[in-house]
Amino acid sequence: MSERKEQLLKIYSGYLLDSGSSPRQTLSQDDWGNILELANRHGIAPLLYHSLAKSDNEISPFVLEQLKMQYYLNTVRNEFYQSELCRVLGALRENEIEIIVLKGAVLAETIYPERA
Repeated sequence: MSERKEQLLKIYSGYLLDSGSSPRQTLSQDDWGNILELANRHGIAPLLYHSLAKSDNEISPFVLEQLKMQYYLNTVRNEFYQSELCRVLGALRENEIEIIVLKGAVLAETIYPERA
């Protein structure tokens, strides 16, 4: 990874941790494109959108729209998975099969600010 991409990774990590104290930097379109690429590669585009959407930092409208699209696609996908999980859990309960949900849906409900 290039040195610039590592810097950008640190910048967008700051947005994820606390958008209120994110560094105020003017980023080029290329920088925003790299942030978008990194967020998609690491699977955190929806979480980044959640942080940036409520930020008062200057965000590239194109990047914000792309992140928003990923956010809503992820919301729909997670709603489907949640629905399927409920259906499977119901079938298991009906057949008196005990289960423990360890990851995924449990984390979505307990750790993340939203299901998206």
